[in-house]
Amino acid sequence: SGSNLYPSVNAVGGTSTSLNTANNLNSLSFKANWELDIWGKNKSGFEADKRTYFSAKYRYDRLKQSIAALIAKSYFLTIAGSLQQEKFKLLLENTERLRDIINLRREIGTANDLDLSNINLEINQLQGKLVAVDNSLVQAKRALELLLGRYPKGEIATKTDFPRLNNPVPETLPLQLLENRPDILASHYQIESAFLEVQEAKAARLPSLNISSSFGVASSGLVTPIFNGGKLKRNVEIQNSRQKQAVEEYASNVLNALNEVETSWANLHAYASQFSFEDRAKKELENNISLTEKQIEQGISNNYVLLQKKRNLLQNEIGLITLGLNYIVERINLYMALGGNG
Repeated sequence: SGSNLYPSVNAVGGTSTSLNTANNLNSLSFKANWELDIWGKNKSGFEADKRTYFSAKYRYDRLKQSIAALIAKSYFLTIAGSLQQEKFKLLLENTERLRDIINLRREIGTANDLDLSNINLEINQLQGKLVAVDNSLVQAKRALELLLGRYPKGEIATKTDFPRLNNPVPETLPLQLLENRPDILASHYQIESAFLEVQEAKAARLPSLNISSSFGVASSGLVTPIFNGGKLKRNVEIQNSRQKQAVEEYASNVLNALNEVETSWANLHAYASQFSFEDRAKKELENNISLTEKQIEQGISNNYVLLQKKRNLLQNEIGLITLGLNYIVERINLYMALGGNG
């Protein structure tokens, strides 16, 4: 791109045949040419191309970050799917045991056909949900395998629990972090490139001075555009329009980045608060189950009540798995919103 700033040297060779003498005449010459960049046209073009290169580079960096984030989300989705699959199997197992108890109570007259129908309905619903969870898990594994460049068999093995996140999300972060986002940097360089392209287009309407040399004989010439159907003028208008477009895109990207940060931040605080309450509920359910088991030993409660409470605990744990997944995914979203550079 910067070659226009330097002289060019060309070798010109040719062969001609005389019709009178039938002799072949061979010739070889060297010609040098240099356009003096008086108005900075070539330099502006060179600098604009450099900015375009860096804009493309940062867009490529953002693409790599997006793929990495997608791999991470797919990985944690696989973990969540495995955990939920296990909980749904236990929930179905406890519900089937509950049906056995209802059958016995029906035989002795303390339950009726409606009770049995209700529990069968719930079992069918749980079996359908379990099929959906199994399929979602396989699809998540296939998506992860595909992102890793493997054949999507749905057989990849992952960890069976979420990692412990010991680092809390800061309450405040400097706004300058957004300047490190690759898409923001790409838009920034695109503005600079558009500005320089306007300068190049304007300089193209001005006279240019060329110096040429052939076999030691140098000559210079001044070339100025006179009539070209308004092409150069329209080109300036086009570049001005592109510059305005680049500025609008930059503003849009900055607002989008701010929105992503604010949204992720709000979601993270909401998920953390909700998880805290649900975790307290889980502990109360566990305590309740422990107390019920003691009551069974004393003969003042029964397995029917215990199974109901265990099912409530499993449903709570399934909800906690979903909240845990949402929290981790939102942490990834915030990381990306802040630039993804650590």
